[in-house]
Amino acid sequence: MIIAQVIPLTQSIDTELLSYFSAKHISPGTLVTVPLRKKEITAVVVQTQSVSDIKSQLRGANYQIRNILHIHDHQVFSPAFLRASDAIKNFYATTTGRVIDQVSPRIISKNLELFKRPVSLKGNSFVFREKLLQQRIEDRIVFYRTLVREKMLHKESIHIICPTQELASFFFKELSGNIEDHCFLLHGKLGKKHIEKTYTLLNDKAQSSLVISTAGFIDIHQHHKSGIIIEKESSEYYRTVAGPYIDLRVFVCEYARAMNIECMWADGILRPETWLKHKTENAEKIEPINKRIFKNTDICIVNQHIRKPGKQDDIERMKEISSKKTFSALSNEVISTIKESIIKNKKIFLFVHKKSLAPNIVCNDCGNIARSPESGYPLSLYIKNNKQTRLKERIMICHMSGESMPAFDTCQFCQSWNLVQLGIGTEGVFEQLEKLFPKTEKYIIDSTHCHTQKLLKEVQVKYKQTEKSIIIVGTQKAIPLLQEIDSSVVVSLDSYFARMDYATNPKVLDLINSLVEKSKDPVLIQSRNILEESLPILNDGLYRPYIEKELQDRKQFEYPPYTTLIMVKRTLKKEYFKKQYGLFVKLFEEYNPQILTKPSIKKGFIELTAIITQRIEEWNPHHQDPRLWSLLYSLDRSTQVYINPTALN
Repeated sequence: MIIAQVIPLTQSIDTELLSYFSAKHISPGTLVTVPLRKKEITAVVVQTQSVSDIKSQLRGANYQIRNILHIHDHQVFSPAFLRASDAIKNFYATTTGRVIDQVSPRIISKNLELFKRPVSLKGNSFVFREKLLQQRIEDRIVFYRTLVREKMLHKESIHIICPTQELASFFFKELSGNIEDHCFLLHGKLGKKHIEKTYTLLNDKAQSSLVISTAGFIDIHQHHKSGIIIEKESSEYYRTVAGPYIDLRVFVCEYARAMNIECMWADGILRPETWLKHKTENAEKIEPINKRIFKNTDICIVNQHIRKPGKQDDIERMKEISSKKTFSALSNEVISTIKESIIKNKKIFLFVHKKSLAPNIVCNDCGNIARSPESGYPLSLYIKNNKQTRLKERIMICHMSGESMPAFDTCQFCQSWNLVQLGIGTEGVFEQLEKLFPKTEKYIIDSTHCHTQKLLKEVQVKYKQTEKSIIIVGTQKAIPLLQEIDSSVVVSLDSYFARMDYATNPKVLDLINSLVEKSKDPVLIQSRNILEESLPILNDGLYRPYIEKELQDRKQFEYPPYTTLIMVKRTLKKEYFKKQYGLFVKLFEEYNPQILTKPSIKKGFIELTAIITQRIEEWNPHHQDPRLWSLLYSLDRSTQVYINPTALN
C-alpha cells in the first residue's frame, strides 16, 4: 500500500497536492482518476511514499484519505515537464495544476486519454547550456538546415518553438525540404486527428526528428532529443493572455534545464534580458553575431515635423497655427510611394498603432477628452454600418469596457461644438486612402474589423491570390499573417513612447525588424523626431551601442533583467475603496511598493495596483522570498499577479 501525491489538472482547485491510497505502485507522471467531493477528476502523480514509512503521520491526520479510483496505463506529461511546472508555479506564485492547464493546449488537456507518451526511465548524456543566435531570418534558416543535418547525423532530435502558428508553418515550409518523413508541424489549429496522428508517429519513431511547433507542444516525445530553439524570442505572443500570466519563454528554458538539454535563444534582434545571459549565465554566442542590425537600404525615415531652432514668439506661433492645413495622416513622400507601388501592382501594408477613425476626441475650448460615462476611459471614434438602415454612422467606443454609443457633437463638460479628432487610427488612415486611391482594393486587419478566424482567412486569401495592387491597413495583429510584402509603411510610432512600458524600445525594434524581414522595398517610417532621439540604431544600425545604453538605463532605474517586478492588481468598489486601500498598502508595506490607482472598466469600481521591486537574487525561477511568496499565493482570484510585466499600468 502506498500514498500517492497527485496534482489535480484543473484551474478550479486551489490545492497544490492531494493525497490518495493505492494498492499498486505508480510511476511519477502517470494519470489517475480520483474522487474529489462529489466529483471524479483527472490528476497526475508526482510522488509516492510507502504507508509503512508514514504510519505516525497517517494516525495523526485529521482528514480521511480516499482511494484512487483508476490508474491509467500511460503518461501524458514527462517528469521533466512536471519539474519545470513546479519551478514555474513557484516563480508565478500559483499552483502546478494551473500552470499545466495554462501551458498545455486545450486539445490535449481536454483529451488526455488520446495523447499518451512512452514511459522513459532513461537519462541522457547531454548537458544543459544556453546559446544565443542573433542573425537575420534568412541566415537563421541556413543555420537551422545545417544544424538539423548535424543532429540527424548523430541520431539526435531537435525542437523549434515559435510564438505563432503562422511562423511555425513558415519554418516548416522552409526546413522540411528533404526530410519530410522526419519533420513534424504542430499547432492548435491543425485539428485533433492530425495532432493525435503526429503524437502516435513520434511515440513509435525510434529515429531522430525535427519538430516545429508553438510553445504548448513543448513536451512532445522525440527520440534522443538534444536541443530546443526559442525562435523569434522577442515576440510578445509568448506571454499568456489569461491568469496565471506566464512567459512561455521562461517555461521552455526551465523545461530544457529539467531535460538537461541545450536551449538556444534566436532572433534578428535579441532582447536586453536575453543578451545579458552571455555575461551573467555564461550563455554562448553563436558566431557570426549580427552586429549591424539594419542596412542603409532597409529603412527610410520620413520626418513630418522639423522645428526651427530657438523659441517662437507669439506672432510666429499664431501665424503657424493659422496657416496649418487639414491634418493628414500620410505625408507627401508616403503618398508618392503608394502611387508608384500601385502602378507596379505591388502589395502594400500600412502599420497603424491604434484602431478607430480617431483614438481621441478633444474639446478645443476646455481641453477635456471625451470619456466613457461608465468606465471613465477615453472614447474612440468609429464608423459602423447600421444593419437596419444600411447606412454608415459614427459611434463612440470605449476599448476598456466595450461600451458603445452614438457619436455626440458637443463637449460632455462645457457643451462646446469645438470638438476635434486627435490621433491616428486604422479607420482614419483607411478613409484617407479611400479618397486618394478609390479604385485600389483595400482592407483593414485589426480586432474590430477581423474579429474572427473566418474574416482573417478571407483577407489573407485575397491578399495572397490577387495579382493587382492591394492595400492592407493593420495593427500588430496583421504582421504575423502577411508573409510577403512589397512595400511597408509605418504610419506612426510616436504614441508607443507615451506608454508606461520600460520595454518600449525593444518592442518598437522588433516591430520594425519584422517588417524589414518581410518587405522587399525599404520600410518607410513616419516620425516627428522621436525615433532619432530614442532609437539612433535606426540610423546607424549598430546593435552594441543600443544594447549597452538599454542595459545601462534598466540598471539605473531598477528594471528587469537586474530586478524582478511584481505587479498586484485588485478591483474595488468605490464605497469600500478607503478601507481596502489601507489594508492593501499595509499587506505589502515592508516591500515598499509603488501604489497606483485608476478607474476600472466596471462602473463604480476603482483599480488598485501595487508594483513591488525585488532584487534578482531574491526572486527568480529557482528562489523566491518565502514571506512574499506566501502573501501572493494566498491572494484570492479577484486579485491578479503579474511577474515581470512590461506595461506598468
